[in-house]
Amino acid sequence: MKNIGGVTKGDRLFMFLSGSAIVLGLYFSWPGLLYGVAAVLLLEGLLDRRSSSLLSWLLGGGRAARVEGRLPRASVDAGRAWRLLMGLAVLVSVLFLKHLWFLAWFVGFVVAGAGISGVCPGLMLLQRMGLR
Repeated sequence: MKNIGGVTKGDRLFMFLSGSAIVLGLYFSWPGLLYGVAAVLLLEGLLDRRSSSLLSWLLGGGRAARVEGRLPRASVDAGRAWRLLMGLAVLVSVLFLKHLWFLAWFVGFVVAGAGISGVCPGLMLLQRMGLR
């Protein structure tokens, strides 16, 4: 099965579970769940260890296909940068929930939608910008 935008089955499941956890944490007002999701995303981005690769291996998927862009490739992985950006977005929106409540909801629904569809515009944009 061809990967769309470099998203494997494990990545799709990880995105869906992360987005669903964000939406559920916001809906039921569970800040601990939101901090947990932000911590997992930030730790995966900083340490470059993916739980989605374990999920992909369990589901029998392969490695992510790379999307070729016009810019020269940087040494930073797009998935790693995406996890850092999403983790920071969730953390900032939870810390300033009174003023940035819409950001957390937006991130939750977008990430869950990317997990369902297998197409992540943010990840494709990062790849297009030259991240590998």
